Amino acid sequence: MFSTVSSFALLPALLIGGLFFFRSLSNWQSGLHLLIAAMMFGGIIAVVAANGAAAILFRDVFIVAPLYVGFAASRSGQAALGRLPLDLGLALFVVTAYLMISIFNPVDVPALQLAIGLKVWLFYVPFILVGIALAMRPERLFKTFRFFLLLGLVPCAIGLLQSVLVRIFGYETAIGLFFGDAGKAATQGYAYYEEFGGVYRIPSTFSFVGQYVQFLYLYLTIAVIAANADPDSRFRKLGNAAVYIALVAGIFSGTRGALLTYPGLIAVFACFGLVRRQVLWAAPIAMGVALLSANFANLDLTTLFYAGNDLTRYYAKDFIFQQISDALQYGALGNGIGSSTGGARYAIAGGQDIGSMLGFESYFAKIAAELGFIGLAIYAAFLTLIALRALGYALNNRRRATNPIVAPLAVYLLFNLGFSFKGFVLDTDPANIFFWLALGIVVEINRGYVRQSADLHPAAAPAVDYAFLPAPDRLLLRKKSCRATR
Repeated sequence: MFSTVSSFALLPALLIGGLFFFRSLSNWQSGLHLLIAAMMFGGIIAVVAANGAAAILFRDVFIVAPLYVGFAASRSGQAALGRLPLDLGLALFVVTAYLMISIFNPVDVPALQLAIGLKVWLFYVPFILVGIALAMRPERLFKTFRFFLLLGLVPCAIGLLQSVLVRIFGYETAIGLFFGDAGKAATQGYAYYEEFGGVYRIPSTFSFVGQYVQFLYLYLTIAVIAANADPDSRFRKLGNAAVYIALVAGIFSGTRGALLTYPGLIAVFACFGLVRRQVLWAAPIAMGVALLSANFANLDLTTLFYAGNDLTRYYAKDFIFQQISDALQYGALGNGIGSSTGGARYAIAGGQDIGSMLGFESYFAKIAAELGFIGLAIYAAFLTLIALRALGYALNNRRRATNPIVAPLAVYLLFNLGFSFKGFVLDTDPANIFFWLALGIVVEINRGYVRQSADLHPAAAPAVDYAFLPAPDRLLLRKKSCRATR
């Protein structure tokens, strides 16, 4: 039966894929928008079709690969390559070279494991250059932010709806309305926590709850940018509303640490002056709605907050270091590329840890397990460089007009690096793509500001003006400076 359905679905999938392929090839920004849509809705399609690997393969073949080709052939792509900072370029070269050497690791691993593992390590890293090119034109950058903000309302709404329906109809029935029999896979066997009034894992439109949670962190980041920096007042208002939508959706996503992480991000954004007065005025209303919703759901927010705090302490004190310590037992070269990669594990062993497959959760433990302590040292230096750059960008732009764009993205980068001590953040949607994209954006915006200031006499250098920054009501950029390379 499944093979018959698959045969009927193959032709339309190829036709749609062909359209996506040529669209991404001819216009890399359109390809990026298609990729955003695929990231938001590809998960539910993959789970329902019971073939997650095919969905990822579809995305990579028909969207990402032609996007890269079209981007490399464009003037923007060629210009972006020359704008990559030397230290980041050298670090990427060293990391890539070590991964190529690791292919010849004497540990015998299946070819499929090696291919999937290598793809997960490297395939999306070139989005650094895409991010640089995106930031070269403010109208292009904000077109992408707006697309993400508008389309992202759908997963947020569906996630909130699922969290309500779970309380009304029950866990399996509510999720089954969206995923059918595949609901079990999307919720990790309908797993939930009985404490605190019941905390249910909500997948929204994603393959599993972890992806949805990571999406909401990104959505909150882009909402903060829109609320503070979008040149269109309509999108600034939408951004203000989206901040609360993401916050409420995150709290009811089924993550025990949500009452720490999501408000924590808001607090960090506030430290950079990014919580607008309109948002503060609406805070009492939003808090009231959240408390009423929690009361309706019989959710004990106070107990949940302390549970999240205890969980964070456990991960910081015991879990992370134990995982890394266990992973280091595989020696200087590790157990081979892909041996602790989720995609490889599911493709080869159906999710079971057999043979050379390992099951570490911490991203840094994964590095040590697959690449050995040599690889861990190389990656630690690489990721530390990124962290220092992100922190430097945030601080450098603190008093500049670029702050509303740079600070949220820099915080997002640092947050994901910190979260990687616990999970495979950089291996899964959306951070596997948008971490590198965000890095490219802040690199280019900061680079452009420094270059512009250096070209001017110190006395004439503007204190806040920068070509790529949109002011609240207009772009601080002359039309001729906005001219893009395609």
